[in-house]
Amino acid sequence: GGKAIGASLFGLENRWGKLPVTMYPHSFIQEKAMTDYDMTSSPGRTYRYYTGTPLFAFGHGLSLTTYTLSCREGAPRSRDFTCTVWNTGDRSGDEVVQVYHSAQHLGHVDHPLPKRAL
Repeated sequence: GGKAIGASLFGLENRWGKLPVTMYPHSFIQEKAMTDYDMTSSPGRTYRYYTGTPLFAFGHGLSLTTYTLSCREGAPRSRDFTCTVWNTGDRSGDEVVQVYHSAQHLGHVDHPLPKRAL
């Protein structure tokens, strides 16, 4: 209850989280009607199709500590990779590594392709 809230407010606990949505800038409402549910029409919707600069991107998160991330690819043309996360701050914490992929060089397709996918 109260002790847990106090510990979080005064930085004694490392509460963190990542956004499950994209937060658009205010100008977005002039660019796309809120009744237009087409995800792919300009400027797009969601992290998969939005072409603008979001106010806060899908997966954006905050923490009371810092991390360093290092990733390397596996064999050529494979989907393998390895990532190592180091906590470089002075508090303990957890970090979630999000991996995105994008379709490239597919040739002509008859449907919209997302910019990226989780």
